[in-house]
Amino acid sequence: MRDLPFSLEEHNSWKEMRTMAAQGRLPQSLGVLTVESCFVPLAERFGQIYLSGRQDAATQEDSEANHPDLLFAAEPGKPPGIRQCRQLAAELTLQPVATSCRVGVIFHADRLSPAAANSLLKLLEEPPPKARLLLFMETEATLPTIISRLWTLRIKPEIHRNRSSLPQNDHEWVEWFRGMAQSTKEDARLSTELDGLVTASIACRRYETARRLETLRRLAENGRLSQSMLMDLACLAVKEEYPIEHVFDNFW
Repeated sequence: MRDLPFSLEEHNSWKEMRTMAAQGRLPQSLGVLTVESCFVPLAERFGQIYLSGRQDAATQEDSEANHPDLLFAAEPGKPPGIRQCRQLAAELTLQPVATSCRVGVIFHADRLSPAAANSLLKLLEEPPPKARLLLFMETEATLPTIISRLWTLRIKPEIHRNRSSLPQNDHEWVEWFRGMAQSTKEDARLSTELDGLVTASIACRRYETARRLETLRRLAENGRLSQSMLMDLACLAVKEEYPIEHVFDNFW
């Protein structure tokens, strides 16, 4: 399962969702306002929480991306059409295969055609008892009749001020190493810089790279590896897409 960037893990809306899961009061229809690059990792996390009914599922490593009760109306990148919305509605009326509920996911709910959006109104107003709905959107342009039937979370990750993109060439990597070497607060600066790289990787849809950089960020906070080694591993993870988990077994 794809990891979320650190900025999302610490986001108040994300924490609120996990608290609601722990209290057993998850909404039946949830709208998530976020950036497109976070649609898939958030859908997997929210889907896992709904399907397991536990807030601690958000930290488990097993993926729910191919779960038989996690249903996607369409792939990310374009909104589903009316036929796909109707098909999802029909599938949500069926009994769950492996859990106590079925979860339907709709990406780009703010870009649905009027016909597709209207086809969801009855489903949102009177959802089947064992159905849950997740609607993802980038803007609040969704039909008011749909918004009024959702419990909406706003999860917009903040792009680090000093790192809105990944280094693209050798010169930029040299400048990155030089800037880190001149830092007077090495541990804090490296952790913050790695957090920025994580967010930039998510924005580029390089989810595996983001996961590896997040591991390095946590190691930087724990002080288990030297700054120079962490910087080298970060460069390998981003520039060479090297699977850094092969370098060490467990530093936690």
